[in-house]
Amino acid sequence: GSLGGSPYTGVVMMGGEPAPASGDKTETYNGTAWTEVNAMLATRNIGIAGGTNTAALIAGGPSTTTDLWNGTCWAGDGTAPGIANTAWTGASTSDVTAAGGVTVNTSIRYNGTSWTAGATLNRATFYGGDGATGAPGSTALVFGGLFYPPQTTTGVTEQYNGTGWTEVGDLNTPRYYAGGCGTSTAAMEVGGRTTPPSTEVGVVEFWNGTSWTEGADLSTGTSYANASGGPTAAIAASGLTTSYITACEEYGDPSYVAATVTTS
Repeated sequence: GSLGGSPYTGVVMMGGEPAPASGDKTETYNGTAWTEVNAMLATRNIGIAGGTNTAALIAGGPSTTTDLWNGTCWAGDGTAPGIANTAWTGASTSDVTAAGGVTVNTSIRYNGTSWTAGATLNRATFYGGDGATGAPGSTALVFGGLFYPPQTTTGVTEQYNGTGWTEVGDLNTPRYYAGGCGTSTAAMEVGGRTTPPSTEVGVVEFWNGTSWTEGADLSTGTSYANASGGPTAAIAASGLTTSYITACEEYGDPSYVAATVTTS
């Protein structure tokens, strides 16, 4: 996962999947280069994350612990559901929501202290989706993913109003394992994978609170991209093309440009 501060700077990226195993690395981005910092307490991939570059949370994926980042190091903060492949949203460590997952349509919320059950999604069993968040406790957005079984990509978007989930406008290109970022009224979906056949794509779409529109593509079709920022300024780092990559692309309206930095 990746979480950001201001555009292009103050980004922290953690975990991942340096095949064939999960990773425990943490790296920060200052707008010019990535630096490896203190590692996580457990190896994780496709877990739950939320917060900012100086106050972040990571849980699950598939570890059953919750850990907090203070801008320098990680500290344990109790147990968490052992889930992965879920869409997640959260602008602070006191309000993180995870929704969906492998064969489930439930959601859970972290309030800064513990996890509790949340409202049920309308569509069951999609995973590999993404999310964006609004004001703490009030709104959230999850989108894309894969219905499993059968393995069918979806463009479904659901919005949370503080009480329940409502299905709203679908993505134009159904896909999963993309990079989601932004807020519940101004979000982005970056790259991803379509199937069948299984293909990495560079499609970028923007959510305006009502519908999705397509923007400038990534220079290379990429799934598992770590996206941070929003529709006017964002970063997409690392991911999978025909193999795992360390490339980083920065987005500044109106298009993505390949940055001259790589993750380690």
